[in-house]
Amino acid sequence: MDPTQIICPKCGAINSVSSNFCQACGKQLREIPLSTSVAKQLGIYLLSFFLPPLGLMPGIKYLRVHDSKANIVGLIAIILTIISIILTFWTFSGLINSYTKLLGSQLGGGF
Repeated sequence: MDPTQIICPKCGAINSVSSNFCQACGKQLREIPLSTSVAKQLGIYLLSFFLPPLGLMPGIKYLRVHDSKANIVGLIAIILTIISIILTFWTFSGLINSYTKLLGSQLGGGF
């Protein structure tokens, strides 16, 4: 057998070694690599920071792949998600404390 070809385990068709799916039956022949392009990374990082809970999904997905660059993208996405969640809670608690003090001064000064 030619080393540049692989046989589909489902239908026995011969495919190129670079094929992700069998050309005859469509069975997945190998794991499809995740994109680590700059545009894809930017999209994941923006999602992680501005919509924090949603950043965990691609982060975990990229961490589970056996590719070091994809693992780094996943780790950065999870770190950005955690930082964004912490900043959101910190800002929200500061806003609540400020509002509580203002409300207290309004109610205390009126009586």
